[in-house]
Amino acid sequence: MRKITAVYMLCIWSAFPLIGVLAGGCNLGHGDRRHFYLLDVTRDVAEPSQDKKDALAVREFDVSPRFRTKDFVYRTDKFSYESDYYHSFLTWPEILICEQTRQWLSGADIFTTVLKPGDELKPTHVLKGSITALYGDFTSKSSPKAVMAIRFFLLEAGPDKSRILLDKVYDVSLAVKLKSPKSRVQAQDLVEAYNECLKQVLFEFEKDIKNALSGT
Repeated sequence: MRKITAVYMLCIWSAFPLIGVLAGGCNLGHGDRRHFYLLDVTRDVAEPSQDKKDALAVREFDVSPRFRTKDFVYRTDKFSYESDYYHSFLTWPEILICEQTRQWLSGADIFTTVLKPGDELKPTHVLKGSITALYGDFTSKSSPKAVMAIRFFLLEAGPDKSRILLDKVYDVSLAVKLKSPKSRVQAQDLVEAYNECLKQVLFEFEKDIKNALSGT
C-alpha cells in the first residue's frame, strides 16, 4: 500500500513542471472559468479561371481516437499526454479544420466550385481528411511546440468508382512563440501556432492538388 501511495504522489508531483509551464495557459488568472478557441486561416483569393468545370465535395473529416476531444491535449513526455478541461476548441477540431480547408480551397484557383454541405451539384472530385495528430508538445519545457498532422485523400469521382489522385500525410511541428524569453505559455500562443501549422499544411496541399490534377 505504501508503494502505491508513493507512486501516486510521484505522479502528482511530476505534473507540477507542466502546470508551471502552462500556468498562463491553463489558468490565465481567471480561476475555474473555461475558455474556448477557434482556428482561423486565410489566404489571398486567386483570380478564377474561365475554363474550369470541376466541382469539389469536401466530406466530413475524422480524427484519431487519441485526439478525439475538444479539450486541448498536451504531450508531457515520450508516452504521457494530458487534456486541459479549461481550454478547449469551441467545437470538434475535425469540424474546424474541415471548414477551414473548405474555405481555403474555395479561394484557390483549382476548382470552379467547392461545394457546401447540402449542395445538390454532383462533384467531379471528392476530398477526405483524417487528423492523425493535434497536440501541444511540452516534452521540452524550454521549447514548446504545436504539432498537427493531417492525411488527405483526393479522389476523382467517376460514374462507377473513384480513383485516388492524392493520398498524403502532412505533418507539421512549429515552435510556440512566447511574448518574451522568460514568459509562460498562453493558450492563445498555442492556438496561433496551430493556425500556422494549418496554414503550412494547406499551402503544401494546394500545391500538391495542382500537381495531381495536371498529372505531374
